[in-house]
Amino acid sequence: METIKLQLVFETANGGTYSLYVDNPISAIAEAQTEIMDFANAITDNGVITTKNGKLVALKGVNIISRTVTPVEME
Repeated sequence: METIKLQLVFETANGGTYSLYVDNPISAIAEAQTEIMDFANAITDNGVITTKNGKLVALKGVNIISRTVTPVEME
């Protein structure tokens, strides 16, 4: 079974980083760059998330993470 996550990496007010994960993003992520940026800007502009290192201040990066899990049958 394969799972896919979208990782948004933010810089915090104190210079740290914070990752936000979105499960099962749409398959057309490349075409959704404007929406992803709008989402990230809404988070930073409105101070929606505060971490131990302060509020999120800027988007540093976006990653697609895919993971495949293959069950092994045991006798």
